[in-house]
Amino acid sequence: MSTTGYNGRDFVIQLAGTKIAAVTTKTATRGREAVDVTTDDDDGNRRLLPVPGSRSLDVSVEGVTTSGNWTNLRDLAESDTFADVTILNPDGSEETAEDGFFLSSLEWTGEQDGSVTFTAELQSSGPITITAAP
Repeated sequence: MSTTGYNGRDFVIQLAGTKIAAVTTKTATRGREAVDVTTDDDDGNRRLLPVPGSRSLDVSVEGVTTSGNWTNLRDLAESDTFADVTILNPDGSEETAEDGFFLSSLEWTGEQDGSVTFTAELQSSGPITITAAP
């Protein structure tokens, strides 16, 4: 393993225990919503609580559409269930959400001289668990 960085292929998003096929770009965004407790007594200076009002983990995947990934994502978009998503980080750690992930959007695009591509956005529900590398 390099001491400089990681290869993008070492960052994997799994759906129901299987790597989402034909993904070319993956993003995981950890969110912490600040709680503003500023009052008139603060003379115009913002005051925030050190504990966030909510925590979140949002996942975005983009790639080439295949029959497998398209069917899995389309079926998830039509269901009223949370997705079993696992984020495999390059350092070997894993992240999951207690309830799972809500598929908030599924977009597909086709150029006349290229492949059909997709973008899917997923939002965590419940506490996030980080499991250290074995």
